Amino acid sequence: MAEIRCPKCGSLMILRTAKRGPNAGGKFYGCSRYPKCKATIPFESVDTESVESEKEKRFLTETFFPRTLIARTRFQDYQVRFFETVAVPEDLLEGIVSGDTEEEILKAFSQWRIDFPIRDSKSTLNEKQRQIISVLEKILTRGRITLPSPQVERNFKRIFKSPKIESPLSLIESIVIKGYKKTRKSLWLDSKEENIFYEDILPKFLGENYEQYVLPQVEISSLLSPNLNDGYQRVDFAVFHPRFGEKIIVEIDGEQHKAHIESDKERDRTLQECGYTVIRIQANEIRKEEGPQLSVLKSKLSAIKENFSKVTVFSNDEIIKFILSFKIAHQIQIVLLQAIQSGFLNLEDKGSWHIVADLDEIGIFDKEEALTILKKSVADFVKLLGKLSKLYSVKLNIGDPICNLISEYPITESTSAICISFSEKITTDLPTFHVQNIYFPFHIANSSFPATPLIEGLEKPEEKDLEYFLQYLFRKPYFWEGQYDGITRALQGKDALLLLPTGAGKSLVYQLASMLLPGRTVVIDPIISLMEDQIDNLAMIGIDRCIAITSQTTDTQDRLRAIQLFGQGEYLFAYVAPERFQTIEFRESLRTLTVHTPIALIVVDEAHCVSEWGHDFRTAYLNIGRTSRDYCKSERKVPPLLALTGTASRAVLKDVQRELQIEDFDAIITPKSFDLIGKN
Repeated sequence: MAEIRCPKCGSLMILRTAKRGPNAGGKFYGCSRYPKCKATIPFESVDTESVESEKEKRFLTETFFPRTLIARTRFQDYQVRFFETVAVPEDLLEGIVSGDTEEEILKAFSQWRIDFPIRDSKSTLNEKQRQIISVLEKILTRGRITLPSPQVERNFKRIFKSPKIESPLSLIESIVIKGYKKTRKSLWLDSKEENIFYEDILPKFLGENYEQYVLPQVEISSLLSPNLNDGYQRVDFAVFHPRFGEKIIVEIDGEQHKAHIESDKERDRTLQECGYTVIRIQANEIRKEEGPQLSVLKSKLSAIKENFSKVTVFSNDEIIKFILSFKIAHQIQIVLLQAIQSGFLNLEDKGSWHIVADLDEIGIFDKEEALTILKKSVADFVKLLGKLSKLYSVKLNIGDPICNLISEYPITESTSAICISFSEKITTDLPTFHVQNIYFPFHIANSSFPATPLIEGLEKPEEKDLEYFLQYLFRKPYFWEGQYDGITRALQGKDALLLLPTGAGKSLVYQLASMLLPGRTVVIDPIISLMEDQIDNLAMIGIDRCIAITSQTTDTQDRLRAIQLFGQGEYLFAYVAPERFQTIEFRESLRTLTVHTPIALIVVDEAHCVSEWGHDFRTAYLNIGRTSRDYCKSERKVPPLLALTGTASRAVLKDVQRELQIEDFDAIITPKSFDLIGKN
């Protein structure tokens, strides 16, 4: 049979089995880019239109890899970070992952930015604190659509009466359309005409929530694919909307543009070839607020209002409050993380942190609700930070944070005090972190907080301390037999060979250990379907920064891009076959990664294959013990190797231990209920 291509992105389709829903157990063709692309074809029908051309295919497939978004800060002497992560309650996450929620609406729901001041003094975090903060960042940004802590979910369900969510897509789109009430501030732009266009003209064309859909001064490298990088240049305005297929670039041309007309034309051609519509408007049109090019722009943007009118907006304010409370709590916690990383909140401060916010000014929550969300979010963050500090045997010196609404409390001086602004209605002299929702038609790449590897490993944690993270990340109340022992060995920096029966939770061992160690994880799996199962299961609990680098990614540029992104720290888990370590590209990505981010853990899944296949037809398995350690070490520290199997005799286990160079006599872990006596 000829290979089957995805009707949406042109990638290879693979035969899969439905695990849940009305068609559970049935066969279907799914895109090999799942969960990035969720296109399917019924098993009975394999006819699909081919993508028109190779150029079109490249343009479509590029949209599935995240891009580094670089744009000017909103205010001078500020800095900016862009995020694509949002927390939702468990039942909404399940509906999003298992349903067919539109990708562009999810981007608009989960993408946002923080603009915050540049601090003169550098962060004073020591090495252990940096490791804790890097793990904290990994936990909070583990998924584009992720879960809050169980405690936050319980609190908000109680406060907002836990309304039932019937239509996830309609609800999310209603929230995106609704937006927040914001006070317009003058931005840092290059000319008076640009300010007129942004502050006076665009609101008329796009409505009050226009700021979410307009990115001023975007670096052109963020708009083009990596192989078309056009150097350090910016476009004046990028206008994107999830309900509008056209991606518009607006340039305001003043007198200075006459000196480089030809270079502007060449740049416009490059953008147009990549699917953008470039509209150049003369400065005199802007000053008059009328003219032919403004009319062209207005007619194009009017389609957005037409699409809006077709959307059914939820009238239930309580359910909107309920969902937004999770999103905002997640944003508050990431702001606190950024404030620590930037030195605005000190982990050594003897006094209390002072956190103020303006949640009562965004037109969603009353004062009591706003203050409750702020307090619960901050308290939950401090608890998570405290649990990580205990795990790392570091004592925190911060007291209970003081939380207030700006409108209700006179600000007093404090060395660790910040303001979190969503509405920008009230100004303060405190260092202010401005939170703004955005929409970018590509996934946004993550930037990682640099950290060093654990040289000595952690002290053995108590089981009840690890259960906190088990419940936080995996929603499970306690460990099954063998799990705690395997996790603690990994956290202590020791190799382990773990034998657990199928269905006994082997995967959770490496997943939880990895989430609690600084760095990224390489998982060696023998079969592509096993990699896909692992990625599917992680997505169901809000961990979607994962990738399988396999032969099914048939396009060479796509495969190289995936490897490159792993080298940049984008993916928390990379699933590979043992043969991948033999390729120069993957080895180089590991070297690139370990310069700034350590490998937390090397995992060999289905480890019995080392013995059963390594001596016959997959000899790459026999080199895994050596090559993985050689290329995954950073600062001369070799990460622990965790081998997992659900079926192996004593002889096979000994062979696996020898081939993987696991030298510790106590490294083999088998539960008491799994008897190896009599097995050779």
